[in-house]
Amino acid sequence: MPVRLPKLVLIFLISMQHGCAHRLIISGYEPKILLDAACGADSPGASLKAVKGSVWLKAKSNEASGQFPASVMVTSPAIMRMEIQNLFGGVEAIISVEGNKYKIEVPNDTGKAHLKETGKDHWGGIPLNLAVDLFLGKLPCPTMSSVRHADIEDDQLVITSNLEERFVYRFEKFMDGFWPDYLHWERYGERPLSVEFRFYDPENGTKSPKRWEAKSKLGEIKVRWREREMLR
Repeated sequence: MPVRLPKLVLIFLISMQHGCAHRLIISGYEPKILLDAACGADSPGASLKAVKGSVWLKAKSNEASGQFPASVMVTSPAIMRMEIQNLFGGVEAIISVEGNKYKIEVPNDTGKAHLKETGKDHWGGIPLNLAVDLFLGKLPCPTMSSVRHADIEDDQLVITSNLEERFVYRFEKFMDGFWPDYLHWERYGERPLSVEFRFYDPENGTKSPKRWEAKSKLGEIKVRWREREMLR
């Protein structure tokens, strides 16, 4: 069963509406330049190793459902702890991710957490390895050693990897470079899945999106950072 928050929390809806970004014409650019902008040394969140802060989160999946505030701590490459809160600051649930597994704990009347659910592979409709990167402030990317082919098709950067994955990025102009505002990700093989990602409001310095959303057949999630602090 998904984690469901008190009705009082659910009436505090947050606006996640957005305007249409101007789609950047990238025909004529070298695919490597655009791949570097999305996944290279100067890409969104490339310098981040650990972050903590607070978010507004809207989720609709088997693992979580509702709209609620949460505190988050993420450590690269694959560890995340999220405390889902009520409007009075109390903890309603604790979601922990390590590697490809997650667990959900719920405090009892004495405040001690007890295990409610465990799972693996995906949470909130997206694969866990991608979820951790997203909360850290990075964009889903192929490992550079796995890139098999990179090309530009219909003003989109299309990447295929040796790990049976396909990444399709769109870009908008940001400062003097390119910033990915959309990604279609696909995984082939025995467990096929596709996810649509949208990214908004790049942070000065890190270029990390302050808002992002993801949608797949397994569910959808929208996240807006309220406060975020980089940890060393």
